[in-house]
This record gives sequence, structure tokens and C-alpha cells, in this order.
Amino acid sequence: MKFQINGDQVILSRSELLQMLLENIPEKANESIQEVQNENGNPKTLEAAITEYLIKRNFRRGIRGFEYIREAITICSNDRSMCFQIINLYREVAKKYDNATSSRVERAIRHAIETAYGDRVKPCNSEFIVTAADVIRLDFIARRD
Repeated sequence: MKFQINGDQVILSRSELLQMLLENIPEKANESIQEVQNENGNPKTLEAAITEYLIKRNFRRGIRGFEYIREAITICSNDRSMCFQIINLYREVAKKYDNATSSRVERAIRHAIETAYGDRVKPCNSEFIVTAADVIRLDFIARRD
């Protein structure tokens, strides 16, 4: 991807861009986020925010990948280093569910994304998870301030 910074053109890969963005998030973003007040003053959990985010993007609750994606986003929201260790992320998600392996988790997440996106261009699993985790994390930080 090409960017122009101070008049100079810079070419970055997606992973370099994501790493640069994550490194420049304020220190408050490193805190674990579990609960925040919504507009009505009621607590809004991270799980509820992730579920809302996924449903708005046409993910169906009835498929196994929905639960796996929600867990993966939760892990990435609380531990940014997992965003760059996608295989380890799949393993962590698999540990939380009976009869799950990292390959089954990966396939179920891919199926959930394919189902939600339909005929549109689909992001890869890691791209979707990292983006969702960042959007939700930044939304929580904005609501806290």
C-alpha cells in the first residue's frame, strides 16, 4: 500500500501497516477492556459489543464460527500480541471449546466470514479479526474518555 508522509511516498505491507497502527495506539489502549458504560449509563460488556458488531455485519449466530470469531476478537482485544500470532490464536480459541482443534476453528471462522460476506470481497480471517478487535477497542477507549 502506498502512503504519502511529509511529501514522501512510503510503501508498506498490510502487516507493517497494522503493526505501525497498533504501536501508535495510546497507552490506555493496552489496558484490558471488559466493561464500559453505554449511552444510557448501563454497563456494556466487551462480549455484547463484539456480538453487536458481528450481527451488524450479517454474521449468523447459529453457526459455530460465530462463537469462535467472538472469542478470537475478545482475545485480540485484551492481548494485542495475539493479533500477529494467528495460529496461536486459533489454538487459544480451540482450548475453550470441547472437540475443537485449531484447524476446525480456522475453518469455522472462514465459513462464518464467507457466509456473512456473500458475493462481496471477503477479508482473510486474520484481517477481519484484527480489524474488528481494533475497531471495538478504540470504541471502548472513546467511550471511557
